[in-house]
Amino acid sequence: MSNQDTVEFDVDGGKKERLPRKFYTVPQVLFGVFLGGPLAGFFMMRRNYATMGDEDRASALGFWGILSMFPFLFAILLLPKEVPGAVVQGIMLVGFTGYIHNAQRDRIHAMESSGTVQRFTHWRMVGMALLSAVITLAIGVVLITVIEMAAPDLYAKMFPEAVIEATENTQVQAQ
Repeated sequence: MSNQDTVEFDVDGGKKERLPRKFYTVPQVLFGVFLGGPLAGFFMMRRNYATMGDEDRASALGFWGILSMFPFLFAILLLPKEVPGAVVQGIMLVGFTGYIHNAQRDRIHAMESSGTVQRFTHWRMVGMALLSAVITLAIGVVLITVIEMAAPDLYAKMFPEAVIEATENTQVQAQ
């Protein structure tokens, strides 16, 4: 990190520590979750913890954020078609809203009002959210491929149209 990216803080007993000087605001994190899914929210909140100097929470949040992607995607794949995507988005937003308000809101407002650190631009937040969406889609494609190879019965339950189409194509090619 260059000197422009960090700010020096006094911590325990006069010891100086250099920390990142930019953070994501609460609305930015929530909009990032809306655009990029939970991976964007976990990354942004992890960066906020790093800016606050709480490396233990930042590391834990990064680990759990990546780990939670697999059950999240698996659950989305198992949802019936009658459940609209807005329901999933709403559940994610409610969960992240509760967590960020309990864990980071007060500290973010204190950083904002102190003037020593500044928020990331909205463009940076949108870029991070879109990158997270692409990564999430890539993980989803890999997950679907693994399910198709490892558990064909589960794949047939999840994507019956694809199985029917593949069967029809196989029969046409065999004739």
